Amino acid sequence: AWALTGLTGIIYRLNAPASGALFAWTEWTLHRSDDAGSTWRTVDPPPVFAGQAARARQIVIDPVSHTRMFVDRWVTNDDGTTWTPLGDWPVHDQETSRLLVSPADPNLLYLAVRSVPSTKEHVRFLRSHDAGNTWQQTSIVYSADGVRNSVLGVPLFEGHPSDPAVVFQTVVEYNAGGRDGPVRRGVDQGQTLSDVLFRPGRIPEHLVGGRGAG
Repeated sequence: AWALTGLTGIIYRLNAPASGALFAWTEWTLHRSDDAGSTWRTVDPPPVFAGQAARARQIVIDPVSHTRMFVDRWVTNDDGTTWTPLGDWPVHDQETSRLLVSPADPNLLYLAVRSVPSTKEHVRFLRSHDAGNTWQQTSIVYSADGVRNSVLGVPLFEGHPSDPAVVFQTVVEYNAGGRDGPVRRGVDQGQTLSDVLFRPGRIPEHLVGGRGAG
């Protein structure tokens, strides 16, 4: 049997951290439930983003502890009561980023940073071993040579649930066809990667399971 949750609007993504809370993203809002979905409340971004409703959709939740959340360079460790800036934030003006929190190591963070619009687009991948205070670049992916107006995207970016050395990523080049998006795996925290799965015309977006695998 199924029952309605009381959420309205289109739900784009659900998240269930190991610590127990449930989160649901709509187009402009992040909702949280602490009673298995019976009731929901809105999660607000940091005060610095007041009035920017879309920022709620960019909140990244620690997959192990829901008390820790990130928005751009801001982090909270107390359920959003207070927010503090991370130290050395490597994302420049007009660049867009995607943050990954390793479920196997709370201090291990990854960033995929897409360049500002240009004729040669690229995505930088970075890693932090100290919860975001300092960052090191691990790799960079460029758009295809001689192709204009292509757009790079990172539809899949996930860490292994129990092995902190393993990370997965997929880079797709839209509007050009130069990069179809194989799943790539790194076993050294993203320093080197190799293709492990490729299906032409199909773009992977999520990995499921793996908690019992080495």
